[in-house]
Amino acid sequence: MTKKSGENTNSLSWLESIQSNQLIVGLILFYILFRGLFISSFPIGLDEPFSIYWAQQPWADMLEMFQHENNPPLHFIILKFWTGIWGDSAVAVRSVSLIFSALAIIPIVKLGELVGNRRVGVILFGFYLFSSFHHYFALEARTYSLIILLFSWILFELYKLLFTESKSFIGLALANTLLLYAHYSGVLIVGFELVVLLLFINTSIKKIKSLLLAFLVTLVLFIPGIGLMMTRVSEFSVSNSWVPIPHWTELYGNVFRFLNGTVGALVLILAVKILVLIAGKKYWKEYISKKFLFALLFFFVPYLGMFIVSFLYQPVFLDRYLLFTTIPLFLIIALVADKSLEILKKPGLIYLLLIPIIPFFEMIPSNDRSDDEIADFVRKYENPNSSIIMCPPAYDLTFMYHYDRETFANYSSESNEKFNAIYNVDEISFSELNETVIFVDAKSEFLYPDNGIITLLNKGYELKDSREFEGGYRVWIYE
Repeated sequence: MTKKSGENTNSLSWLESIQSNQLIVGLILFYILFRGLFISSFPIGLDEPFSIYWAQQPWADMLEMFQHENNPPLHFIILKFWTGIWGDSAVAVRSVSLIFSALAIIPIVKLGELVGNRRVGVILFGFYLFSSFHHYFALEARTYSLIILLFSWILFELYKLLFTESKSFIGLALANTLLLYAHYSGVLIVGFELVVLLLFINTSIKKIKSLLLAFLVTLVLFIPGIGLMMTRVSEFSVSNSWVPIPHWTELYGNVFRFLNGTVGALVLILAVKILVLIAGKKYWKEYISKKFLFALLFFFVPYLGMFIVSFLYQPVFLDRYLLFTTIPLFLIIALVADKSLEILKKPGLIYLLLIPIIPFFEMIPSNDRSDDEIADFVRKYENPNSSIIMCPPAYDLTFMYHYDRETFANYSSESNEKFNAIYNVDEISFSELNETVIFVDAKSEFLYPDNGIITLLNKGYELKDSREFEGGYRVWIYE
């Protein structure tokens, strides 16, 4: 690594002695070991069973599902191959997300080294490692860790094209293409890339040609997905999104959450502000450069852009959809702090910036999941003469994953007489129920408060037992 003028490297001599690739390999191994300790610390739930279920269906059925699904095919296809080899246990299905999350360390650290130096690369890894959000989505069998990997790769490739001698556009084209196949928010992200690049239009003609070729190749490679995307976009425009329209307070609320909560975020921001003030006004101009502007714009343009889109088209200003913006956010904090400490000749103190966020890091995510306990409680009362009612119906795959894994992949609510996944009491009658009725109430009062199921059961059955579970779930036992 080339040393920069004025950089105090004595405090980093042990890091400087390590080759960049060796350091990254070490960080990846540590990351996998650390995250892996918690990979099964909470039960499979929320959208995970949906992904796992469809990954185990025949190709024809899965491809048909994409006509009505709000996510593109890439993650489902990867998960299909993965579960075919390793099975559908929590460790198996989540390990692919963990691998994507770990691979993101490569572009993250290399980007930090390119924009700043070795310190910046390592502190970026520290923020990434101790981020509760990144920790959680690295352990979820969903597409978000893949998005982080691809966006980090995009930032790295764009930076090389804009600020180094590199003219290669293939990496950027591939990363953008895969992002479009990974999540429909990728369309917005690629659009925001173009907005940011317009501000660097005065770069060389050769680099402009490379950038244009990158986006042209992306467009060509995404042709097979355009039809499906347009179908889904047209449905978005006529349906109500479950994502709420954001309040203006979410503009800072998400940033605080991304930095592990209000207290840690405020302490961290205050610490960086103090460093800038101590460094002195005469040095403030040193903070402004095209490299710093690169990080600044790649945070604010997509972050504010998705806020605006939420009002003009569809609400998309949701923490998980915005998680990719944490990479440039971490980079902004690292660059400002590193420059201040370099001026103060105390560069090694940059690692103290992790202190405000580590105490608020959630090693075991608090996500109100008790699906495995619910299944165990139902099995306690279940017998050959029992019927199981679930409301809302979307909970059936989550319940079945924990209740009977052997039949999970072949489960169908229409063909299973014992299970009744319903929205309200109009979909069922006493004649369809057995002597024992188990009602699994998956917080139905929030989505379908007037479902009338309890009223029906109280008329024809006697309540024998009930139990409330974490997250507002409840199971009722009637005979």
